[in-house]
Amino acid sequence: DETLQISIGSHTERSVFSNSYISNNQVSVSNNGVDSQDTKDFWLHVSESGSSIQINGNQWKALPLPDGGYDITSATILEFTLQIDESVDFLAVCLDNNTDVESAEVAGKSECVWLQSSDGWSSSTRKNWKHLTTSFETGVSRRVAIPMGQYRGLGEGEVVNAKYIAFIQDIAFSSNWHKGRSAWSDFRLYEQNLDDLELSLFGVPVSIPNVQLSLEGSNGELQDSRDHILSVDGTSVTASGNNWKYFNLGQTITVTAATMLKFKFSLTEESEFHFVCLLKPGV
Repeated sequence: DETLQISIGSHTERSVFSNSYISNNQVSVSNNGVDSQDTKDFWLHVSESGSSIQINGNQWKALPLPDGGYDITSATILEFTLQIDESVDFLAVCLDNNTDVESAEVAGKSECVWLQSSDGWSSSTRKNWKHLTTSFETGVSRRVAIPMGQYRGLGEGEVVNAKYIAFIQDIAFSSNWHKGRSAWSDFRLYEQNLDDLELSLFGVPVSIPNVQLSLEGSNGELQDSRDHILSVDGTSVTASGNNWKYFNLGQTITVTAATMLKFKFSLTEESEFHFVCLLKPGV
């Protein structure tokens, strides 16, 4: 069987990549411990070159990552090219330490990132799933870079080991299980170089780790587009697209009536609103 090629970056030398190979040992992915989602007589098709896979029909499949898995940190990026040729009910990719996903709880578990949904994430069971805001046009190839560590909500120094990469191409009704087709290629898994945010806190220079955490609305509904990452260049932050992000200052400050927050702001393109917050711990 063909092996799937993946370019893996070094955790210590982030500009260094090595080509690794994923064994074509396909395992069915279960859902909340129930092994009934995968169509077991369908298989991922790995190309002869090993650079791509094609998924036909209803499949919940996982492949073992090489060398005992990959340590996911707050800076981990999973990158690939995706082309959806025939849409399905939902499409997802997962990095997990086992082959069981909790799709109904994915907002909390976040092993998976959902790439496409037939109802546009409007259903009550899907609105908080950790999904891309990047949209896909049928038949058009698109490069995707997913900040997997940020989707998991990992903080500075937190590490989670993933032993499998899983692909979910779900079709609800068995009469349509043969439908749906997607092509995935040129996989990369690496640590992104993120500059710290430099600011002055009560006159003292402070470096804030560039770990971008996501805000939710007061009703708990997901607001942030996690695939949009703030660009930090020392003392400046550039936000593109829909962002609800916050940084941990690493200390608690007391805000009084005399407290001033001072910064420069320039607007290139107006959105619905722009705001800045000082949040209480635990919010």
